[in-house]
Amino acid sequence: MIPKSISLLLLLLLLLPPFVAASEIYKWIDDSGVTHFGAKPPAGKSSVEISEQLNKSSNVVGFRKLKEIEFYRPSANEIPVSLDVDIELVDYELSEESHKLIQRQVKAIYRAYIEWFGWSHQASRPIVIKIFGDYDAFEQYQVENADGHVTSRSHYSPRRKEVIMKGTEFTDATLGVLFHEVSHAIIHMGLRHTPTWINEGMAETFEYSRVRKGKILLGYSGAWVEIMQHKLREGSLRPMAEYLAITNREWRASPAVVERSYYMIAWSMMSFMVADDDAFKTLQAVINSAKLTPWWKPPSLPERFAQNYPKGMKKLDARWREWIRKLPRAKKSKRRR
Repeated sequence: MIPKSISLLLLLLLLLPPFVAASEIYKWIDDSGVTHFGAKPPAGKSSVEISEQLNKSSNVVGFRKLKEIEFYRPSANEIPVSLDVDIELVDYELSEESHKLIQRQVKAIYRAYIEWFGWSHQASRPIVIKIFGDYDAFEQYQVENADGHVTSRSHYSPRRKEVIMKGTEFTDATLGVLFHEVSHAIIHMGLRHTPTWINEGMAETFEYSRVRKGKILLGYSGAWVEIMQHKLREGSLRPMAEYLAITNREWRASPAVVERSYYMIAWSMMSFMVADDDAFKTLQAVINSAKLTPWWKPPSLPERFAQNYPKGMKKLDARWREWIRKLPRAKKSKRRR
C-alpha cells in the first residue's frame, strides 16, 4: 500500500491543473482558513513551496498502456489525410525534436478520430497551437481575447479555434496537457457541440497517450486508478447513467472539487469504452448519432448509450465497474510491454 502521506500528496497533485503540477507549487491559507495550492501565491500571504515533496510522490504514478491503435501509414490505396498543424511561438523557443514530436502526435490523434468516429480526411481547418514564453503575455492574451475561459496552463478556445499554452519544458506530463487541448480542437471539427462527458473524457484519454513505433499507446494515471477503485470500494461511484444525465451547464456550475472529480470519471468512462470492444462500438454509434440528431434533442445521452449497448445501460455500467476494478494499482508502476 502507498503510505497515507504520499496518497494525500497524489490527491493534491490530481486536484491541481496539470501545468501547475509541472512547475513550482505553493501552499497557503487564506483569511477564512481555507488551504490553497497554486503556482502564484497572493502577494503578502505566507506560503510554503511544496514542489519537491510533490515530485517525490509523483514518481509513484505510472504511465500504463491500455490499447494500441495503428498510426497513419499512407499507402497507394488509402485516402491521404490533410491536416496542417500550425505552431506559433510567442517569445518562446521550441526544439526541432519537440516540434516534430508535437506534429506527429497531433496528426496521430486526428487519425484516430478519422478511424474511430468518421471525421473527414480533409480537415476543415488547421490545428493552431500558440505557445507563450512569458506568463504575463500569456495571461494578457487571454484577458484581451476573453471568451469565458482564462487559465494558468492551457486551453482550447472554440471561438478563436486555437490551443494556447504557457511554454514549458515539454515532458510527458506537459505534452499530455497539450494533447488534451488538441483533442478538444479536433472533436470540435466534427461536432460543434459535444456533451462534456465525451469531450473531456476523450481529451483526458488522449492526454495519457503517446505515439510509439507507429502506434498510439493509450495509458492512464495510477493516482486516478487509486481514487476510482477507492470510490468503488466505498460505494460512492454513482451509476454511469446518472453521470451522463448531468448536462454541460450543470457540469460547469458544479463546485470546483466536484468538477475535478467529473474529469476523472469522464476519463474512466471514455478510456473504458475505447478499451472494450462492445462499449467502443456503442461509443461510435452514440457519437455518430449526434451528426443526425443534436445532443439537446431526444433521446437523452443516457438513452442513446442504453439503446446502442447490446444488453442495456445496467450491463454497460457493470462492465465499466469491472474494468475499473481490474486496473493495476499505482504501486505496479512499470510500463507493460
